[in-house]
Amino acid sequence: MFVRELYQLLPQPMVIDADGLNALAALDYGLSSPSGPRILTPHPGEFARLTKSPAGEKPSRSDQIAAAEQLAAEHNIVILLKGHRTIITDGSQTVENTTGNPGMATGGTGDVLTGIITALVCQGLSPFDAAVLWSG
Repeated sequence: MFVRELYQLLPQPMVIDADGLNALAALDYGLSSPSGPRILTPHPGEFARLTKSPAGEKPSRSDQIAAAEQLAAEHNIVILLKGHRTIITDGSQTVENTTGNPGMATGGTGDVLTGIITALVCQGLSPFDAAVLWSG
């Protein structure tokens, strides 16, 4: 309930990761009505929960990208879909990060990601630019 209220009422930019994403995914209407800029940073499992994909379904990467673009466009948010090749989209523009290594899939790196993107937004970058700058 707390995450939903912040998501819907806080006009300042928010970067949402981990349990914040799970809290949004648990809502029937999930991502509707953000009151300010939102950047969501799900891994594929969190993304499946956000999009209410059937359990056990393994969509192709191109289907994941299309779903991220659609979700971002529908809700006017930025999606940073973490993975082997991280995808960043605001629904109208999409960037793929082809760098990185398996060491990035370590506990705590999502916290660093969230902190860096938040710091870049606080310095005046747009949510999309902050997400892209971090990733590449």
